[in-house]
Amino acid sequence: MSEDNRYRGAQRLGLSILLVACATQHNQSFAQTVAKPDTAIAAAVLRALVSDTSFKARPIVADPRPLLGDDSITSIEPSSYAPVTGAELLARRAVMQQLGVEAGDASFPARCGGSTVPGKKSSDPMYAGCPSTPRVVVALGLPRPADRTRSATDVDSRWCTVRVIIAGIGPEGISADIRDYVLDGTSGVWKVAKWRRIGFWE
Repeated sequence: MSEDNRYRGAQRLGLSILLVACATQHNQSFAQTVAKPDTAIAAAVLRALVSDTSFKARPIVADPRPLLGDDSITSIEPSSYAPVTGAELLARRAVMQQLGVEAGDASFPARCGGSTVPGKKSSDPMYAGCPSTPRVVVALGLPRPADRTRSATDVDSRWCTVRVIIAGIGPEGISADIRDYVLDGTSGVWKVAKWRRIGFWE
């Protein structure tokens, strides 16, 4: 083998090793993202909604963007969303796809009021931003520590609470079903233990 051929062979081998190393690092990073607790918790809440026969909106549509993990979140404005990386969004979308949950936009449109306000909304400028096609989209907050539905909250990392807003958005306006889902992780696997309605407005 000539010196040039040996040099080119060494170059190809080095490039192959580099590509394998990069792919391994990417796969490990993605696996770590998927395994993040908030992704597993979001999956548990979505799984509970999928199996809840009282939840009539089918197919279930959810916003992959997480809301802030804050007790005060009761609407879905641009400021309601938590900062999120592309990898975290990818992990949430992968979980949603596995559960048969479609991706959608739960954010409240500007100039679209409550759905029970009387009057002819097609000519009301306060409803000019409402979409012509109605949609129901679920938005999930980041987990907050402990069972927040109890009056006395003991901070126990094995329990958490997720704010869930089920947004109905259409030409007649907006409605919001605001819930807290409490999850138990004492067995090492997150499961929904109960949920409580915080409020409902339209």
